[in-house]
Amino acid sequence: LIVLLGASAVARSTLRVVSGVLAVAMLAVLTGAVVDNGSHWLKPAIASVIAVIAPYFVMRRLFSRTTIDSAMVYGALCVYLLAGIFFASVYAVIDGATTAPFFAQIEQARGVDFVYFSFVTLATLGYGDLTPRGDLGRMLAVTETLLGQLYLVGTVAMLVSNLGKTRQMGRKERPDV
Repeated sequence: LIVLLGASAVARSTLRVVSGVLAVAMLAVLTGAVVDNGSHWLKPAIASVIAVIAPYFVMRRLFSRTTIDSAMVYGALCVYLLAGIFFASVYAVIDGATTAPFFAQIEQARGVDFVYFSFVTLATLGYGDLTPRGDLGRMLAVTETLLGQLYLVGTVAMLVSNLGKTRQMGRKERPDV
């Protein structure tokens, strides 16, 4: 996140605040790893917050560009990947915060299971080898599927079809009548 913020040319004050918050979060994660206090939801919760914040700065930087180029497409795909990481983190938070396992097929899910399930869902592959056990997980999977497809079909496809074109910055002025 710090590298992403630096590349997005945010203000130094913002970079300092985010660095401080991340340092505190990392300390909390390390403390939780040393002292097993049952907070298995903490690491994925922090990851989900980062995956929510990061796309804002990516998009902020991209929308400052006047020409639709490959960097804009790559940035849009980066946001798509961050969405998959976000949902994987949310699934892991639900698993860690509840007593029932998240998946119907396995009792003890690993981080890779949540990432795998998230990207299979986001890309609407739907292999079916992992399925959420509870209603909250199912509804989140539906939400992820819809958002993933709408984003790919809408945003990414629009950028690809307009490669090389110059964007209109700001509002067009209306001619005097």
